[in-house]
This record gives sequence, structure tokens and C-alpha cells, in this order.
Amino acid sequence: MVSIFILLIATPLFAAVDLKEAIQRSILNSPVIKVKEGGLKTTELEAATARSQWLPSLDLSAKHGVSKYHRPSPTAPWESEVGLTLTENLYDNGKTLNQSRVANLKVDNAKLELEREKADLTRKVVSEFYRYSLAMKLGTTREEQFSLLKIQYENIANQYRQGMRTRNDYLRFKNQLLRAEIETNSAKLSREKSELELHRLIALREEEKLEFQPIEPFAHLEPESPNRLDPKGTYDFKLSEIEIRIKEVEVRLAEREYWPGLFVSVGAGYNNSGYLGGNGGFGQNEQFGANALLGIKFNLWDWGIRRRDIEIADTKKNMAAQTSQDILLKARALVRSLETSVETARKNLLLTTQLLKAEEENYNSISTQYREGKLAYLDLITSLNDFLDAKLRHYAASFGLAEDLASIHFNQGNIYEFYTGT
Repeated sequence: MVSIFILLIATPLFAAVDLKEAIQRSILNSPVIKVKEGGLKTTELEAATARSQWLPSLDLSAKHGVSKYHRPSPTAPWESEVGLTLTENLYDNGKTLNQSRVANLKVDNAKLELEREKADLTRKVVSEFYRYSLAMKLGTTREEQFSLLKIQYENIANQYRQGMRTRNDYLRFKNQLLRAEIETNSAKLSREKSELELHRLIALREEEKLEFQPIEPFAHLEPESPNRLDPKGTYDFKLSEIEIRIKEVEVRLAEREYWPGLFVSVGAGYNNSGYLGGNGGFGQNEQFGANALLGIKFNLWDWGIRRRDIEIADTKKNMAAQTSQDILLKARALVRSLETSVETARKNLLLTTQLLKAEEENYNSISTQYREGKLAYLDLITSLNDFLDAKLRHYAASFGLAEDLASIHFNQGNIYEFYTGT
């Protein structure tokens, strides 16, 4: 029974969350994603409303009551009327068509904004997961350093008490141990901060507890860089292109108001009135009818309102075009920066790998010579610090390259698929 109880205590109550699950949780729980989904639903409903303008409408009207006029009707004081009208607008000068185009473009814009928000959240989770994993590696390395220094410190302290070491030697090792403990605590703090940020990104509830499974440095490093980035393929530029198209349609809408309006409609209806208080019953005045109407409307003078509306719409279109051009310039600069950063990060990773191997061999050699009494403690400490520094540089270069590659996948639009495998 005791062994079973100990096993239950030692077994974790929940499995550590890996990167894929963290991404999926963040998208599922994110309030920002829910807002974007609401925005998409709104635009889809507006587009459906715009399409419905093409369909016929059926109206029922009725009124019943008493009235008094200077010349009373045969049914006075009673007044009654009922009507049913079917109407279909065949042509309205292109207004409905262009409004439907704008509504559909806004749906495209909302879909792309939702996709971008999901991709951006994925990028943030991936980057923070890398930082968390790096902090874990740094913490482990600092703890190794502290443990090694502590062993050496205890040896030096014993030798100092036996008179085999000077006080300066003892104090130097003691100070080195204190520095290592400070670095260990700093690494722990970085890990805790990164963990809290991951909790925020996945919208973890206050009462929930969650642990994360760190990523190994080479878990997501492709042997070669991803396909070359296209500045016009970035989310911001695509969104700006949709905005330009919306403004172009709005210009056409404003211009059509300047033209004579031509309207074509057909309809059918039923009307009946005066059946309350009359002598002939309900159907005495009923009428059936149908119509096909051609209407022309042309405003001859409006104090320049329509002209200014066209100018406003055209100015907004030009502003959208200039904004799109600015976004394209920034995207080109971003592409060059990312490509340079990835190339440099790959070189640094190769160099830090070579450095780490060399420093590890050097530390092992100096440790052996130190134990044999051939070298002083200062040589050992210097070698240890150099070895641990090389390890830290190697980890930083590895995760730095991984973050750059994540940014490339974000701008390519495939970051979610790449990191979740879906």
C-alpha cells in the first residue's frame, strides 16, 4: 500500500504540453481570434443581405379604423384597406451590383484578417516556446556550472582550512560560486517569465495549472532555408490590395450618382378597401394588378455634393494605393532582413558548434591536468567558464535561427501547418 501511495505522489497529474498543443490551445481560447471570427460572421451576413437585394420582395399592408373627412366616404366613419404587393427591381443603375461587390470584398478581407491573426498568434507562441526552451537550457547549464563550482569550492575550502591554500584562493572561489548562483537564479527567473507569457498566450484560466515540454535546439531547423519570400505574398500587402479594390468599387458607386438614374422594376399586387361599413361585402372593391415600370431620375443641381463625393472616394482610393506601396516597401526590407538574418544565424550556429566542441575538449584536458596537479585552479575556472559560455552561445544561436525561420513561415502563410503538421 505504501509503495502504491508513493507511486501516485510521484506520478504527474497531467502531461506536459508540447508546442503543437500549445498552438492549438491558444487559437481555441484566444479572445482576439473570437473577435475576428465574429467580424467574419458579420461581414458574411452583410454580404448575404446585399445578395438578397436581387430577390423579389413581398409586402403585406392593412389598416382598419374610423376616420372623419370633410367629404365622407360611403363607408364613413369606417376606413379599411388590405394589400399584397410583389416587387422585383430588375435594374437600379448598378447600385445593388456594386454594393454586393463591396460586401464580398469585405468578406475576403475578414477571412484574411482571421487567417493573419491565427498565424501571428502561432508565431508568438512558437517564439515564446523557443525562449522558454532556451531559458530551460540556460538554467540547466547554469546549474551544472554551480554544481561543479560548488564541488571545487568545497575542495578549496578544505585545503584552505588545512593551510594548503591561501585566503585569496579561497575568496576567489567563493566569489565565483556566488556569481554562479546569481546567474542560476536569473536563468530561473527568465524561465518563469516565459512560462507566464505562454500562459497568457494560450489564455490559461487562473485556476488551471500547466507545464510545458521544452524543445530541443534542433527540433525545427530545416537543412536549408525555406523558399524565397515574396513581398507581395505577405499578409499586410494582401490586405492592402483588397482595400484598394474596395475603394475602386466605392469610386464607381459615387460616379454613378453623377449620372442619370435608370430604374426598371416589375410587380404584381392585390388591393381591397372599403369593406368595413359597405353594402357589397368584402370583395366589393378588390383589385388585381401588374406593372412593368421604367423610371429615370436625374438631379440637375445639388450644390456640388456629388462632385465632392466622387473626389472624396477617389482620394481615399489613392490613399489606399499609397499605403499599399508603403507596405510593399516595408515588406521588401523585411524580406531582405530576414534572409540576411537567417544566413548569418546559420553561420553563427556552425561556428558556435565548432567552438563548443573545441571548448569541451579543452575543458576535459585542463580538468585532467588540474587533478594531476599540473595546472592551477585559475586555469580550470577559466576553462570551465569558456566551456559553459560556448554552450550558452550555441543554444542562443540555435534558438535564434529557429525564431528567424518561424518568422519566414509566418510571412509565407504556412506557419500553422508547419508547426502543427495539419
